[in-house]
Formats: sequence, structure tokens, C-alpha cells
Amino acid sequence: MASVSSPTSPARKSWSKLHAAVHTANVWGRRRVHSSNKVGRLLRGLGVEAELLASCLQHGASRLSHEGRGDPGTGGDRVVTFEHEGVMCKTEEYAAGLFRDLRAAFKIDESEYHAVLGGPGVGKPTDMSLIGVAEASGKSQSWQLFSGGQRYCLKTCSHDEANLLLELLPSMLDHAKQYCDTIIPRFYGLYRICRQGREVCFFISANVFAAHFPISARFDLKGSTYNRSVSKKEQSKGLSATFKDLDFLRCGGPLRLQDQDDLRALLEAVDADCRWLARHGLLDYSLLVGLGVRPLGSLAPVSRHVVRAVQLEGGGDDSPNIMYIGLVDILTRYTMKKKLENLLMEWSCPDMSCQPPEIYSARLISFASYMLEGPSPLPSNFVLGRCLATGSSGFGHIWVAERSKHRGIRRWSALAVLVALGAVFAAWRRQLAFTLLALLAVLVALLRSRRLQQQQTSPLADKARV
Repeated sequence: MASVSSPTSPARKSWSKLHAAVHTANVWGRRRVHSSNKVGRLLRGLGVEAELLASCLQHGASRLSHEGRGDPGTGGDRVVTFEHEGVMCKTEEYAAGLFRDLRAAFKIDESEYHAVLGGPGVGKPTDMSLIGVAEASGKSQSWQLFSGGQRYCLKTCSHDEANLLLELLPSMLDHAKQYCDTIIPRFYGLYRICRQGREVCFFISANVFAAHFPISARFDLKGSTYNRSVSKKEQSKGLSATFKDLDFLRCGGPLRLQDQDDLRALLEAVDADCRWLARHGLLDYSLLVGLGVRPLGSLAPVSRHVVRAVQLEGGGDDSPNIMYIGLVDILTRYTMKKKLENLLMEWSCPDMSCQPPEIYSARLISFASYMLEGPSPLPSNFVLGRCLATGSSGFGHIWVAERSKHRGIRRWSALAVLVALGAVFAAWRRQLAFTLLALLAVLVALLRSRRLQQQQTSPLADKARV
């Protein structure tokens, strides 16, 4: 581990100028995040533990940025120990070289990254915002910080998640270089903070909704239909509420992209990314979708800090005409605990979220192709205001019916396997009548499964087929 000395006076002056440039870009430039898209409570003056940890991280990041700047050989873990508000603290950066290469693959400028992460500067209050565990939309026990300009999201993670991220990093770097349109999470760094015996790990990633234009609706989509509706608590957040799959399906139709090439490129990216995630045995990730309104005739550029922005066909001045999209929450492995959850809950909880990685990725790929379509002269059936309606639309019924057929295929196939095992046992015990009956049951189960598979290949189901 390398230690870091205090930055010299010229370095401080250069750092101050860079901070001023970043602040100007946050307020006026194309990097500015629209005020309605900003989330969380500003930590400055709250006096909570998260404020001390955020200030400690920014202080440590500022000092780490002066170690080996311009030296491409610096690539391992780096650590700095310093005094912060009368307490000795330590900030450690993991796999600095690999994350630097990953940032370069995502076209992130190093000086700008360190300036944003470093905050207002050493000795000044933090400018980060906090979303606590109680305020988060998901079930995770992690809490999140957002950098001053809301470009970056800093999320707490367990040691297992941190180790998984470090394990995935080389493959993730290769994937990002091979697929420039990838929408996997843009991980920029992994840090550990130690302060008064308290240790916290953070990973830093791009904020999917660091958008220049206002976002009118947000969706967290997995393709699952079981227990995937917005809660009343989440709904009370207004524009910052995050809706789910069944809420999206009530909107009446797919999102219509303005350009067919954009649709093809986006679906190819989703396919490549989901297959990469399945190869690594990952699940529980989501497509995070934000629907924004870009003023008609506006020539303002789309923020370069979002993961992906695609133009939609808008139906009017207030209709969504731009979509921000990215994959999130990929650091969950299909462990024995998840396997048992799937085995025990699959029969009682139809189309539950937890599925084997291959099935999970195939479902999300199919849902992406179902929820998006290319340009058309016909009016779009998608109406955002319907997402809170009761009941379901025809658009939603088709997907739910397809998921029911898929579940039926799996259940009949599983039943055939179980009865076949029973037939083998009966044959071993020389119970001829029971053996013939079991073989007949196997045949019925296989025929039923085959019939459901044929129904899935119908023209109506082709778009939603898994």
C-alpha cells in the first residue's frame, strides 16, 4: 500500500480551478442535471453518520487523486491515512488500475472524475445527497449517496458484493470494450472507509437518471409479473416514485422509438448484456427506465453522463419523447439460498422474480423486445397516465398470458421428471401396474408441455415469447 503526502500549493491551486470548472458545468453546462431529477436529502448540516462518512470519502479521494497522477503503472490497491475532524481515518481504493481502464472505456475523463468525487475540497462541508434505507424504492438494506452534481451514485455494499465486483472486473472491462453500446452498470470505483472502528464499502457508478431534461416517470423492470406493482409508500413520492412491471403493462402499449436503428442497437445491447450476466451466474438485476420530456425543437445535447438515452415518438408537448435506460443491481449470484428459494416458492408464487440465471436473462430479453417497438404511422397506445389504473390492459394481458404458458411448460416438464423417477422406482420393485400407470402419466405430462410450447409459437405470442 502506498501512502500519500499532502498536495503542494500549486497542486491545490490547480485543484481549485478544476473544482470551479466542474461546478460551472453542473450549474450551466450540458452536464447539468435537471432540478426535478435530483433525489435525496442534501447532507450538508444534517449531522448524521452518512455525512461524516461522505466527507471522509471526499477528503480521502482528493488526496488519493494526487498519488501517481499521470503514471500508468499505478494499478493496485491504494490507501491513504489522514486526520479528519480530529479523528484518524483511512480511505482505500481497490483495483485502481482496472477501474481507471474501465472509466476510459466509458469515456470518463480522469481529472473530471476525481474533481467530482473530491467534492468542494478539503476542509469544506460535503455536497453529497443521501437516500437512506427507509427512503429507497427496493428491498436492499444499502443506502446511497449522490455526488454534488448528481452525476455519480455511491452505494454501500457488503464484502461479498465487493469481492464479486472485483472478480467480475476483468471480464466487465473486456465486455465494455467489445460492446460500446453496453448498458451494464458503469462502475467507476470501489472504496473502503475506516473511521473510528466503522468500516463501509462503497462502489461508485453512473447515475442512470443524471438527465439534462426532466423525467416524468421511472420504471424498474424485470419482466416478472408476481408482486411487481408500486407500493403506496413509493407512489407517494410523486415524480421521483419508481414504478414496476405491472404498472408499465397497464399503460396500454409498448414504447415507440423514433428510429429503427436505435431500436435494433438497444435490443442487441440488452441481449448481449443479459447473456454476459447469465454466463456469470447473476440475477435480480433490473432495467431502469426513465421517460423524459425534451422541449420540441430543442437543440440542447443529451447529458453524456447517463448510461443510454434514446429518442421516442412523442404524442404531444407533455408526452414523454426521450427514454433513459440502463441495467442496475447486478451483484447477486445464484447461490444455494437462491436455488432453495426458487425450488420452494416456484409452485406457490407464479412468475416470481427469482429464477435460474439463464431463465432470468431470457425473460428480461423477451420483455425488452415486448416493451419497445420501432416507428409507425399509427398512433401509439402507450398512455403514461394509465400506469396507476386498476385492472390490466390488453397489452398487459398478452404478456401475463405468455408468462403463464411458460410457467405451465416448466411445471409439466418437472412433473414428467418426477413421475418418471417414480416409474423407475416401481420397476425396480417389480410393480408392473404402477410402472405402466406412471409411464402413462409421463406421456400425458410431456404432451401437455409440448402443446403449451406450440401455443407459444403463435403469431400473437411471437413478440413476447421466452
